[in-house]
Amino acid sequence: MMIVTRCLYSALLAALLAFAACQGAEDPVVKRPGEPDVIRVDAGDANMNRAMARARETIGEFLKRLEHPPEAQTFIALKVRLEEGHTVEHVWLNSVSHANTLFAGVVGNEPVDLKKVRLGDRVSAPLARVSDWMAVERGRLIGGYTIRVLREGMTLDERRAFDKELSFIIE
Repeated sequence: MMIVTRCLYSALLAALLAFAACQGAEDPVVKRPGEPDVIRVDAGDANMNRAMARARETIGEFLKRLEHPPEAQTFIALKVRLEEGHTVEHVWLNSVSHANTLFAGVVGNEPVDLKKVRLGDRVSAPLARVSDWMAVERGRLIGGYTIRVLREGMTLDERRAFDKELSFIIE
């Protein structure tokens, strides 16, 4: 079972989503005091798995944007899979760098179940653990494949509320 949360530290990312693998979780929504709700998504969700595969397939575009940001690009981030034993979470990284076969960055959302990784920690991950990437250019989302899947699964009212929180447009 994966869980999804809207909990990233910058205003731009406040409405974006990270998710974690969870076992034995019953309630589809987890409430955390002072934190956004957490919404569970099944780890076998075909649409989510396709979105993560698409992110890895298009990592070349992310690397081009990272190394030579277009003038109109205002933000870039990478989502990676982190593991502690059987606990798995997908978290957004900011201040991303790439060297050899590893991506590194600063954890941009407070992990839900991980105990050794916290908001603001610097972590690294290989391409095989990349689960999404996003950039914002001219106020529009580029990439963000898992974000798009989650948004498509929202009701019309949830989608409208979600879109109001964003500082960019999802087309």
